[in-house]
Amino acid sequence: MNAFWVWMAVGSVLGILLLFCFFVVMQNREVIKAAQKALEDEKTRAANALHDLKLEKARNEKLLAAEQKRIAHDLHDDTVQRLVAIRLRLEQLTYLSLPDRALAEVRWMKHELDDTVNTLRYLIKGMVQPKFHEFEFSYLFEQLIQSVSAMHHVKIDCLVKGVEADMDLPPRVKQHLYYIVQEVCHNFLKNSMGFQLQAQLTWHTSLEVKIIDNGRGFLPGRQFGVGMLAMAERARAIRASLVVRQTTEGLVTTITYPAIAQSAHQPIA
Repeated sequence: MNAFWVWMAVGSVLGILLLFCFFVVMQNREVIKAAQKALEDEKTRAANALHDLKLEKARNEKLLAAEQKRIAHDLHDDTVQRLVAIRLRLEQLTYLSLPDRALAEVRWMKHELDDTVNTLRYLIKGMVQPKFHEFEFSYLFEQLIQSVSAMHHVKIDCLVKGVEADMDLPPRVKQHLYYIVQEVCHNFLKNSMGFQLQAQLTWHTSLEVKIIDNGRGFLPGRQFGVGMLAMAERARAIRASLVVRQTTEGLVTTITYPAIAQSAHQPIA
């Protein structure tokens, strides 16, 4: 009799344990189902959000393309045509009896206008100009310095070192570097009130351009202008470093491509 009750007690305990296990399993299944549903819902929301982002990106790209097309048309129909008209007026001056120096100046300005109009046409189409495909950067660098020097009637010391290590730069990189150097030179000649400018190009494991002037440097409290910000953006686009350092003699601007270890001086790009 005692054994019977023992077995009944054991059976009851086992039954309770089985019921408890069944309850736990069913509960876990419900938890798993809820988690799976939550995961599926999250995946659906993420897919919808990604779809919305793609649509927004497509709309923005369409708006940007339309705006670029409008600007391109405006530049062609207004700016380019006005430059062409000025060029024709300069052409007419060459038929007058001008002193040799004045005639040479008119012809130089005519050449610069022709080059500017051609450059604008490439920029309007978002294309890299042929010269950046055809020529090495060392040559383009020297030609740029000569052109800026002639434009402003200022002698600029130009030095190219290590040409034997000349890297074959992509055309887009040449174009960005070219316009950074041009902006630095024009900034000095327009704003610095200095009278000495040195432009150095050095080839080694990386390309380094250093432009040294004896101008007044940064004015206290004055923010960077559009030109300086554009230089920084160009440097970022090609992963170059751009460091502008003020010394007691003036400014030293250093462009390094590709960017190497962090300089001791804070880069603006």
